Amino acid sequence: MAIPDHIPRNRPDPDSLDFDALKKQGVALNQELSGKNWTDYNQHDPGVTILEQLCYGLTDLAYRSGFPVEDYLGDKNGRIDYDRAALFRPQDILPCRPVTANDYRRLLYDAIPEIEDVWLKAKRSKGLHANGLFTVYIKVDGAFLEGPDAAQRKAALQCRVRQVYSAHRNLCEDIDDVHIVETENIYLSGEIEIRGRTPAKVFADVFFLCSRRMSSALKIERYEDVFAEGRNREDVFCGPLTTHGFIDEVGMQGDQDSISTVKLIALIRQVEGVVQVRNLALRNVEGKVVDDLPCDPAQKAFPILAFPQTPRQKAYLQFALSKNSRDKHGDIGAATDDAELEKAAAILEAARLELKKLNFEFRAFRSGNDMVDRFIKLPQGTPHDFAQYYSIQNQFPAIYGINQYGIPPSAPAARRAKGKQLKGYLYPYEQLMANYLQTLEGIVRLFSVDETLQQTYFAQFLGNRNIPDVEGLYHRDVTQTAEAVDDIAARRDNVADRRNRVLDVMLAMYGEEFPDDAFLLHGEYRGSDAVQWLIESKIEYLKNLPDIGCNRNGAADYLQDIDTAGNVSGLQKKVGLLMGLSNVASYRSFTDDILKHKILLTPDPEVDHAAERGRREPQGNPVCVMPPEDKEAREALSLRNGRISVSMFRRGVNLSNYVLMRKGEQVAVGFRVRESAPVSQLSERADTRQATLFAHQFRNALVQLNLQCEGLHLVEHLLLRPLGPDAIGQENANVPPDFYACRVSVIFPGWTARFSNREFRKSAEEAVCRNLAAHIFPDFFWLDFADMHIFEKYQHAWRTALRQLGQVKRDTIDFDAINSASDKLIAFLQKKRAQGARNYWV
Repeated sequence: MAIPDHIPRNRPDPDSLDFDALKKQGVALNQELSGKNWTDYNQHDPGVTILEQLCYGLTDLAYRSGFPVEDYLGDKNGRIDYDRAALFRPQDILPCRPVTANDYRRLLYDAIPEIEDVWLKAKRSKGLHANGLFTVYIKVDGAFLEGPDAAQRKAALQCRVRQVYSAHRNLCEDIDDVHIVETENIYLSGEIEIRGRTPAKVFADVFFLCSRRMSSALKIERYEDVFAEGRNREDVFCGPLTTHGFIDEVGMQGDQDSISTVKLIALIRQVEGVVQVRNLALRNVEGKVVDDLPCDPAQKAFPILAFPQTPRQKAYLQFALSKNSRDKHGDIGAATDDAELEKAAAILEAARLELKKLNFEFRAFRSGNDMVDRFIKLPQGTPHDFAQYYSIQNQFPAIYGINQYGIPPSAPAARRAKGKQLKGYLYPYEQLMANYLQTLEGIVRLFSVDETLQQTYFAQFLGNRNIPDVEGLYHRDVTQTAEAVDDIAARRDNVADRRNRVLDVMLAMYGEEFPDDAFLLHGEYRGSDAVQWLIESKIEYLKNLPDIGCNRNGAADYLQDIDTAGNVSGLQKKVGLLMGLSNVASYRSFTDDILKHKILLTPDPEVDHAAERGRREPQGNPVCVMPPEDKEAREALSLRNGRISVSMFRRGVNLSNYVLMRKGEQVAVGFRVRESAPVSQLSERADTRQATLFAHQFRNALVQLNLQCEGLHLVEHLLLRPLGPDAIGQENANVPPDFYACRVSVIFPGWTARFSNREFRKSAEEAVCRNLAAHIFPDFFWLDFADMHIFEKYQHAWRTALRQLGQVKRDTIDFDAINSASDKLIAFLQKKRAQGARNYWV
């Protein structure tokens, strides 16, 4: 039974959208509510006529609600802005970072055209830190290993492998070593009967297919051919996205796979013109027949198919032509005189040229970009004017006098008044239906990541163009009436709640959810505007979904500079977005901003000045909230060369901790860490407004500083292992045996307002654990300002030293400097662990 590739849509109750059903239900409700006070409910009854028109209008609304989704998301030309709608292309959202050994094989094979095959093997070692370490074996063309500069080319290739791996590796994984395997020439022998093609072309095709199969188990295809076969997109985009073609996992059977003559015969039979294959065998350079050739990169030499050179090698493989082709082309390998030998040599030379052409085309294909974008056709919508409203009054019989013809001017005033009265009676229903259609038109705005959207209900003004002669009923002019209609819709529009729920739906499409409760519980920085902060954070999270989804367990590239844009782990990006942090895509210091502004964080005055507790200042009056449109109140003061206590730094983000006190002709601004605490004076201003403005600006400066100091650092313990030729003998005796393997240290600043809150710390640790790979164990450290400054200095020096591992010449790497930097960082973490600065979350 075939499994559908989509979830079937929930269909509404058909009776609720059916005209007869709606009318029947409406008549029943009228009979229930009005009893005997109405008529017999027959077709001629005016009330039934009105009900019929309203039911008809509702069916039109239902019809316009049933179009394909892409029609609602398209613009006037049907084009969909996929970025604005947070709808991502399959090639952006489906691929992921390499996870398995085969994923890494495909990645390296795609990124480095010189590689013919590549294998990853887990390092075998008694040390526990070997978990997560891999040895990479690569096989290249034999010509690559020859020449006077072969050693330099080998070193450059090994360096390139390290660079590609480091840019795509996962947390707690690394390369231990890169080996280039040696090769051994193997030759084909046997007899192939051909027909319909020249022997040279058949020989070239046979040799090309067999050599590719023996050189690599990786099968690369053009995306055009893959999609033409109707392959499932989930299969095509499984694992890392390759840019030079689709690399299938067929043939990646691991160390036990081998090359046999049976497999080669199956390949040769696929060649056009091949009729029969007889006595096919594989021979080594000594001419001995070998059975199966194991594809184990750890063996002494890896077999490759070589083109025949010597007369003996040329005689190994013979081509017998069918009776119809023998007179035209002759036989290869069965020559008995000089003329036949020359003919055979000419055919082999032609085959060599054909093979050269095939190899050139293959290398060009592997080196060129086979971008998948041109083979993925994104859906587009059909343009509709969903908001266009055509009044039901146009459907009424002319005798009612409310359609486009109206009431004759000769009719008495009472008759014209009744017509206007009926128009006014129908207006609320028509306005509701028109607003519904306007909301359909606004779906493209509602389901978007538009940060400027300030409404979720949409209304439209109904004028004479929509309802015949309706503007005469309005007691205001057209502009004022349109504003009143919008105002009525806005009063019922809980924008924050509805926008949040819409964004939750958009996140749920990708299986994601945002921690609303934990976020709002610690929204000290935005105060009453915390809900808007939540909306902004969800929008930012949606925009980054392809990156954080693909690279959730990705590690930073330690061969790049620590300050390189985007060079942080995927975990840091995702957790940072969930916590509402800024600048999560790049490394930044959490102490630099305070040091740059020469701000001194002093100890809590409640501790240093306990003797002054008895001296109470007047409590003063609370600071009022400035209007949102007051731009001055949203600015921040410059706090350069200032002294700020730790308590003020944390609690100064709360406006309720500021008070205003009258000082003669001046108004003083005071601060207290809590209601019962002493008040310390911050500044004096000429009047209450200036003092209030100062309090707001001072608080905003502290909010900005708190936000700039928040984030997380991640240290992979595996990268702290001893490195170098003598690494085995350099194990640190003070490091426990379980320190290196599958462990990370997560470093948080503990001195900000949110990060000093125990509940927020718990939610932050929970966010890390929920998004960290299950096999990795985290240690959490919450450091004060001084310890964080020391840690960042050690971390920067360590990451700078690690960059040496990207050098081509391994003998120029200063492993002592790397190990020394690692030891300092290990000692720091061990010290903080002993002091109890770390936490565990389970």
